[in-house]
Amino acid sequence: MLTHSILRTLLPLPAYLLHTADRRTGPLHWELLARARAADNQVYVGMCSPARDLSAGYHAWGHSMVVDPKGEVIAQTGEQEDIVYADLSTFPLQRDK
Repeated sequence: MLTHSILRTLLPLPAYLLHTADRRTGPLHWELLARARAADNQVYVGMCSPARDLSAGYHAWGHSMVVDPKGEVIAQTGEQEDIVYADLSTFPLQRDK
């Protein structure tokens, strides 16, 4: 269960806000942007992307992920529909600040 202190340190970023989550630009930018936003702001970042559907007009990159405040990916999915599970702790935030 997320506590109030964890919720204050979580930045959710949906793919449609970043415009970099298709099959062409996803491999180049997706993880880099997540890691940079987490390290810049010293928060957990949740990157949310739709699953890849090659029959649709837009081919999403997929690969939803959670990145910790140090910029390390702690959980990631593939291109298929899935749920990201990650244990979030305020300990790294308190220790590193």
